[in-house]
Amino acid sequence: MIERNGRPVRDLYEALMPDGQSYRCISLVGGGGKTTFMKRLSEAMCMRAMPHVLMTTTNMMYPAATVYEREGAAFEAALRADNPLWAGTGVEKNGMRKLAAPTPALMRRLTAEMYAGRRTLIIEADGARRRPVKVPRDYEPVILPESDVVVIVVGLDALSGSIAEVAARPEDVATFLKKKETDRLTCSDLVRIILSSDGLHRGIPDGTDTVIVLNKADNEIRHREAEQIRTALRAQSDATVLVTRLMKRREDEGTD
Repeated sequence: MIERNGRPVRDLYEALMPDGQSYRCISLVGGGGKTTFMKRLSEAMCMRAMPHVLMTTTNMMYPAATVYEREGAAFEAALRADNPLWAGTGVEKNGMRKLAAPTPALMRRLTAEMYAGRRTLIIEADGARRRPVKVPRDYEPVILPESDVVVIVVGLDALSGSIAEVAARPEDVATFLKKKETDRLTCSDLVRIILSSDGLHRGIPDGTDTVIVLNKADNEIRHREAEQIRTALRAQSDATVLVTRLMKRREDEGTD
């Protein structure tokens, strides 16, 4: 289920880029399903034969797909194909294999492909420790200046427990809202976190489009909460608001 400003749409490409609009660099921030969003958007772009690169500027789970970590013949062949291309650097973190940002040389090559109009970049630019909501610190997120749209993702399951249970770095969220970690988040709290320049609007370059995704509208109660949040967001911002239920698949396990 995907709704754009209250109206159903077919897939995430149609939701993000209606009426022939296009973006060359898409950065995802927040929590609550960034990696799943990235993969479902990739699928929608594949259906339209639109070449693109999936990558991160922080750290994410290492994908099962082939990842190109350096330039070379195999990388050049992959660029010439229409298939999605994963790029980045494999690292070990806390005993787990992670994908980090591409090397500077590889990033220059990918950026050149983007500017030439041959590949769209889809970038996970923030981490949330697989929690539905967060408040970024001063060094977060890592949004490339080339980004022409930033997608802010929040999981509606942030309303299902205490701040300590649902938030990445709950102490930061509690301090931001002037609440206790044992308090529960409200719809108004999520609106404040999303719209604040000290919240999930932190670091978005001037002139960059913003799309807000309220993910995990998994039942009637969550959908009503999403509508309440969407109405409040639209009253205070001209950003596009998507309400989604992006179901994970077996290959997505361990992501987000």
